[in-house]
Amino acid sequence: MSVSIYPYSYQTNTVTFTLSDSGIGIAPEKLDKIFDPFVQADASTTRKFCGTGLGLAIVKQFVVKMGGELTVKSEENKGIRYKFNMVVLKLSTC
Repeated sequence: MSVSIYPYSYQTNTVTFTLSDSGIGIAPEKLDKIFDPFVQADASTTRKFCGTGLGLAIVKQFVVKMGGELTVKSEENKGIRYKFNMVVLKLSTC
């Protein structure tokens, strides 16, 4: 995981979060569905990994409501990278 902060304007910064892993990845044709509630990339009954399919849907809604953007890049059997950003107010220093 990495976090970067970039100046956006006089009063705001853009904060960018990047999360990467070297796991199984997701097939390109399934990437557009992974942000839908209750959808999983592998919906078969023999899948090795489980979950409800809500996590990414909730994260995307949260990021969008904060005025940000969420992107994902993946390669099957090589891993996945999620990147999201949001604009935040700069804190004044004393």
